[in-house]
Amino acid sequence: MFSTMIRVISQVELESPFDEPYKTSSLQDFWSRRWNLMVTNILRPSVYVPVRSMMVDKISRKWAPILAVLATFFISGLMHELIFYYVGRLKPSGEVTCFFLIHGVALTLEIVIKKLLNGKVLVPKTISGPLALGFIISTSFWLFFPPLLRAKADVKVCTEFIAFSEFVKYGKQAKGMNNESDRGGVDDKGPLSKAKRRSLKVLLSLPFIPFTGMMYKFFALVLSAAVDGGCHRQTQGHPEFVPSGTSATSIRHCC
Repeated sequence: MFSTMIRVISQVELESPFDEPYKTSSLQDFWSRRWNLMVTNILRPSVYVPVRSMMVDKISRKWAPILAVLATFFISGLMHELIFYYVGRLKPSGEVTCFFLIHGVALTLEIVIKKLLNGKVLVPKTISGPLALGFIISTSFWLFFPPLLRAKADVKVCTEFIAFSEFVKYGKQAKGMNNESDRGGVDDKGPLSKAKRRSLKVLLSLPFIPFTGMMYKFFALVLSAAVDGGCHRQTQGHPEFVPSGTSATSIRHCC
């Protein structure tokens, strides 16, 4: 989504960071060729290749990639812990690191089984693909999404998106909804009508499942801001249009 926005605004063709991950056939296919290719291209030369080169002198070349894969997923987990802390300023719980370690172990098992079978037994993609996706989704809801929701990342993304859209629309930083990112609610002094502010508070407090809740809240806020567009007030008998908007939160809160 973000790469598409940048491509439209800058008129520069960018390489897609994802390659149809829903068509994955295995964990190895998902993590190495389909998901977040930018991070993959960073970690491969900086972590995977050096660790594999060091392990070749200690163990056989056939099994050296195993420890390299584990090291890569461990570093990726630490990186995500740091990013999550940057977003929410909450004490790291270790859930994200556990998520990547679990996937690292699962991927190494997959590689070991493939090496032992040596292509003698092949699982159809119609079976291995859904199994891999089911494993990824279930572990994500278990370990990956909860820290994001505790950090109120969904609310902060919505606030920053609305603030940016209002800045582009009016050419200046507008006022309203000043404290939304910090406290996870809608400021009563914002430009939205009272009814819409009440509806937004209800939407933001609904106990949705992580992914659905994040997307639902995002579109609820964006839609309300777009429909409202501003508020009217009466000054000496003449209506005056007052642009609505939100104040951008500090860069440290940006997701």
